[in-house]
Amino acid sequence: KGLSHFYEKYDEILERSTIICASGSLSQNIEDNIYKELIDKAKEKGVMFLLDTSGMPLKYGIEAAPFLIKPNKEELAFLTGRALETESDIIYAIRDLMKSRVQVIVVSLGSEGAIAAYKDTLYRVKIPKIKTVNPVGSGDAMIGGFAVALNKGYNIEDMLIYGTACGISNAKQTKTGIIDTDDVKKFANQIIIEELSI
Repeated sequence: KGLSHFYEKYDEILERSTIICASGSLSQNIEDNIYKELIDKAKEKGVMFLLDTSGMPLKYGIEAAPFLIKPNKEELAFLTGRALETESDIIYAIRDLMKSRVQVIVVSLGSEGAIAAYKDTLYRVKIPKIKTVNPVGSGDAMIGGFAVALNKGYNIEDMLIYGTACGISNAKQTKTGIIDTDDVKKFANQIIIEELSI
């Protein structure tokens, strides 16, 4: 009953949504392919889906080609079966993943920023050095920032800047999942986006 009730609620949410964000690991009794099903349902309704998970749920989810995924280096290595020791390794692995029809791939690299891909372009996201207080929830804040930016019609570079600034802001807070809008504006001005050759 629990899962069928969830699907009913999800279908209701899809009717009034333009973007769905799904983050985190699954409960033990949930099948690994549930995100794939949710993405398929969202795409039928023309709803953009942002997926931030790991392991098999991510692998299955990618089969349904969500709009955006945000793996870290370890998750990218798992997905592509590559050892990722250098930036070149990461870029080659992203190129592998670009064949999956996922439109935006953001590989978060912690204090080293991120490398992202959109269509045929790769970007390096360089971030300012900050004193990290509590990084827990920064990935969720980043995904939330991406969703807000997409909802506002930002282009890909501005979306990367805004989402990254939200993630950095969260890392400065003692509580999890909190951002400071003044910090977000400040960090957005300090983040540098560089195009990389593929």
